[in-house]
Order: sequence, then structure tokens, then C-alpha cells
Amino acid sequence: MDKKVQLNVLILEAHNNYLRKFNKLWKFLVLNKSLFLQNAIIENNENISTLLNSIRPNLLDDIRKIEDDLNISDKNIDSFYDELMFKNNYQFFEEFLFEVFCSLYKIYPAFLKKIDTNFDYRIIFEENNIENLKSYIIEKKVKTLIQSNNILNTLKQLKIIFGIELKLEKDILNKLYILSKVRNILTHNNGVVNDLFIDDMKLYNIKHEYFVGQTIYNEIKIEKKSLFDLSEKVINQIITQINSSSNQIEKYSLSVV
Repeated sequence: MDKKVQLNVLILEAHNNYLRKFNKLWKFLVLNKSLFLQNAIIENNENISTLLNSIRPNLLDDIRKIEDDLNISDKNIDSFYDELMFKNNYQFFEEFLFEVFCSLYKIYPAFLKKIDTNFDYRIIFEENNIENLKSYIIEKKVKTLIQSNNILNTLKQLKIIFGIELKLEKDILNKLYILSKVRNILTHNNGVVNDLFIDDMKLYNIKHEYFVGQTIYNEIKIEKKSLFDLSEKVINQIITQINSSSNQIEKYSLSVV
């Protein structure tokens, strides 16, 4: 199969994986939200409880944990689910980017240039399957790339490494950066804006309306929608540019020394 066709197939698969995970999570949360809202009925109906446990063991226990979390925080049921959707959507977006970089390296290994200095050479002798070894090398490199860069610099790597230039407005990139930091605040600071968040905005001279001590949960529903809209725009732009630049990517890979 032609390399350009192979790449397009892999990128399409990455997008489908993103959509599949998003839709699966959405359905799961809708189901659980409905169950939570009927919690009193469930607790007093042995038949419903038995049915739910047959669907997924400990499902009622999970619902009780959600209730406990709501009781000890400022969250309400809507913000709780919006937070779950937001954080997981961002995770799915990062996983899409991971698959894109892996696909590019897989089809055009010349871009690897050299193996990282901290590569564990034992894997070469321990792994009998050459395809598994290739995947290990590529995934390790991409994981390091994504973990060592913020979202803006990660997207820039598409041009720096592969010559793929994304045509995205500055406002979209700035908002995506804000949302990446919102995710960090939700994950690491209980949803409360801190000095580090403000400093991160100043680093790129990005305008925003957040302030130190603010609770992000009041804005989470809006930010959840913003993230979905922006991630789809960025994903579609990546797909478009890879498709339109396939000849250029192949030529560029031949010139890599």
C-alpha cells in the first residue's frame, strides 16, 4: 500500500478512536447521571439494584461515591459530570495527537533521525517481534515529546519535525492553551485558580478572565463545550493538512539527514 494512503488510513483511525471514546464516555455518564438522580428509588428497589449489579458489578457503589464527593465539595451533580467530561475529552484529544505522531513516525521512520540517548537497549535483545520493537521506539519518543511540551509547542512540532503547518487562528490556539491549564487546575488544585495558572497566561501574553482563588466549576459547562468545539477544529485541521501535504511530507522525509 502506498505510504500516503497508509498514513491517511492511520489518521482516520485515530480520529475514529477519538470519537468512539468520546461517545462511549458521554453515554456512560448520561446513564450514571440518570441513575444518580434516581438514587433514592434505586436504594429502595431490590429488583432495580439487582439489575444494575448484573449490568456492572459495584455500579451502585460507584454512585454512592459520587454522592459522597458531592457532599464534601462545592460541586453539584452537573458540574461533577461536566468535569469528568472535560478532563476525559482533553485526555482523548491528547491520545489523538499521540496516535498522529506515532503514525507519522511509523510511515516515515526517517524522521526519527536517532534513538534517544536514554533508550533501553536491552529491549532490542529481549523483544523477538520486530514490529513490537518499532512500536516501542516510536511510542517512547512520542510520549517524551508530548510530556515535555505544552499543547502549543506540541502542535508546533508537527511543522518542526514533519513540515506540517497548521492554519489555526491565534485565538483558537490561545483558548486551547487556556483549556489545557484549566485541565491542570481541575486535576491538581481542586479546581481553584492559583498563581501558577496566571503566570502561565502571562508567559504567552494570553488574555483571560480568571483570577487567583476563583473556582473553575462555575465555568466548567462553558469550558467543556469550548474544549469539544476547539478540539474538533484542531483535529479536522490536522487531518486536512496531512492529506494536503502528503507529497510534501514524503519529499521532506527523503531529505532528512
